[in-house]
Amino acid sequence: MFQNYNGHYLTPSTFRETMQDYCKNAGVDYKGTHGFRHIHAVLLLESGASLKYVSNRLGHKPSKQQRILILILPKK
Repeated sequence: MFQNYNGHYLTPSTFRETMQDYCKNAGVDYKGTHGFRHIHAVLLLESGASLKYVSNRLGHKPSKQQRILILILPKK
């Protein structure tokens, strides 16, 4: 998923350890890498992307994604 400066793919443990270090240096709790997926989805929706687009991008069936996102998005 991610590459280093040499173009080699990072292992999941290398990515996780790097993110843990970034969070520690920033003074925030590390909550796991899966949270970035949720943040990405919410930011897309808040910027106007359709639920169908976000569902397809994340690889979920639209009905499952809709149930999840309805729970976390505030009503506007």
